Amino acid sequence: MPIRKRPKSKHLAVATAALVALSGCNDSDKKDASADVTSPETEAPVTEPTRKALVIGIDGLMYDYIDVVDNPELNEPETPNFARFTLTKSFAGGLLNTTSHQPSYSGPSWSSILTGTWVDGHGVQSNNSKPVDTNSIFTTLEQRDQALKSGSFVSWTPINSGHLIKEMSSIDRRIDGASRPEGKSVDTFITEQLVNELEQEDSTLDFIFTHLDEVDGAGHSCGWCEPYETALSETDARLGQIMAAVEHRERNLNEDWLVMVVSDHGHRQAGGHGGDTVIERTSVIGVNKPEMFNQFLTTPAAPLSLSDNVEQNTLMAYPAITSVMPTVMTYLGHNPAVDDQLASPSLIGELGTYKLLSSVDQAESTVATVNLSWQATSDVNKVFIYRDNKRIAEMSAEQSSYVDSLKLEDLGEGSHAVVYSVQADIGAPVSSRVKVSLAEPVDLGSLLTKRQSLSSFNETVAPFGWVSEASATPAYVDGPFTNTKAVNLQRSQGYLSQAKDLSNYDQISFGFRFRINGNIQGDPHLLSNKDWASGYNPGFIVTVTDDSIKLNLGDGSHRADTSWMPLAKNQWIFAVATIDITNSQAALYLQDATFGFQASQINTGSVSSLASPYPLNIGEGGDGHYNVGRGVELDIADLVTFDRSLTEAEAKALANTTAPLGDL
Repeated sequence: MPIRKRPKSKHLAVATAALVALSGCNDSDKKDASADVTSPETEAPVTEPTRKALVIGIDGLMYDYIDVVDNPELNEPETPNFARFTLTKSFAGGLLNTTSHQPSYSGPSWSSILTGTWVDGHGVQSNNSKPVDTNSIFTTLEQRDQALKSGSFVSWTPINSGHLIKEMSSIDRRIDGASRPEGKSVDTFITEQLVNELEQEDSTLDFIFTHLDEVDGAGHSCGWCEPYETALSETDARLGQIMAAVEHRERNLNEDWLVMVVSDHGHRQAGGHGGDTVIERTSVIGVNKPEMFNQFLTTPAAPLSLSDNVEQNTLMAYPAITSVMPTVMTYLGHNPAVDDQLASPSLIGELGTYKLLSSVDQAESTVATVNLSWQATSDVNKVFIYRDNKRIAEMSAEQSSYVDSLKLEDLGEGSHAVVYSVQADIGAPVSSRVKVSLAEPVDLGSLLTKRQSLSSFNETVAPFGWVSEASATPAYVDGPFTNTKAVNLQRSQGYLSQAKDLSNYDQISFGFRFRINGNIQGDPHLLSNKDWASGYNPGFIVTVTDDSIKLNLGDGSHRADTSWMPLAKNQWIFAVATIDITNSQAALYLQDATFGFQASQINTGSVSSLASPYPLNIGEGGDGHYNVGRGVELDIADLVTFDRSLTEAEAKALANTTAPLGDL
């Protein structure tokens, strides 16, 4: 493959051609006297190759399709170019049941890969083109070295035009799939653009991210199927073209390229992703220089005890997709620092500490206890603990946990995001984020006197009505407290409905106790006044999946969604949904015995109303039919309504009550 030259570029072969021309001037019949002169031998100085890095993101690439194990459930095509890489299983979606947990959508995943953080760092919840809240690898590298040049070549344009839009000033070469010519496939176009760049002798790019999308498109169309296998074969061929260009640069331009392959998520067997199944959360990392990598590439950590699913805990022991950024930084000579606040260690260099976990215990509104734990390699001697980049403790290698206290008197009232980092005397630092809310104690009795309504559901559904074709009255079960009852709702039996016009509400809050029993299909309504066919539809919904819960609101043109938060099943949960259209804020707060207090707060943007043409329903959507066949069974008690947005401290006070609200 010839290296191409841009106009007026310096030719590689100039010096060689000159030497050939000079040698051709010798007269073969005459001996040149200078030929008898022996010159001292001199060695040309050896120049170290220039290190460069290329990350190839392949959307929806499934590890099981390209690993060395033959999976009988899959018709795996030959992929000789993927086989040139050393592979490790990886995971997307963050750490389950922590603030880092995020959906297995492309937007959050590529944001994680390119920022080295999870949703609690980058803030991207979905494929909504929201710009990341933290620096990407492009900006971080530019800050470390102003001379370093980078490029982003992406098939899925929202990476560049949305999630990384604020990073574009740090990117020297940008190619978007949206600019491809008519009739050319997007991955063919991006591959051609990338290969053309690599074939230019005077290309100055030191770091390149590229993204290919057609494997994911096939996965959406039919899952584990022939079109997916065809797309994978075509992507393998494109990978071969890219690697040929890289290797030619290495041979001819004294460059040394690290190439990493990474995917953002897997696919369900029928197609699609976004949920928390193991197959959706399974990613892959491949590298072309395994000899440079530390033991974490091939030896996962000890399983994490973050869920009741052994397979999930084992998956989370592998390197995360957030490992890509620190690994590239290390290779290029810019070791991650504590203030980078990256979630994973570098896979190059000494490992040190890794798998940092954090959790919060808070029994009082004025103080929160933060529990940290981590794993470490045997060659660690000391471990240093940082809070928001400031060192707060030094630990011996034998210790693998730390407890910190966050107090109202130190941080002040309100919600606080705090970043903890752990760094050993060897290896890169790793960080974990927590959110705490601190406030003066709330006068609960005074708060409840200002409620708009209170429904106990203790053997009554008033002021709701019972909607059913199966039974004249609902069933009741034992409630959350002694000698109390709660309404049991199964969609096959009926649901609760109340005519409530929200068109005049700029602020409203709902607090309620509920319990989810058994498994759930899809994302049914818990409390809602909207048609959930689209999140943009007018109204709001508290919706649940089999293991998560969130709040959505829309006005017909705009939508806003909290993050999915872990859902505890078969136990009582207190939830508070607060919406403030005037100040563009909304939040969902949860309290349960498994996960403690959780909060997801959002800016509602341009959402202008909560009004919808539907009633307020419990156990069904406003349209009255969405939950049919979705298997949700729930118990409901103590629904209290306020005509204003509650503060987090007020929500926490309600959530921590240990008696029926009507008794307080």
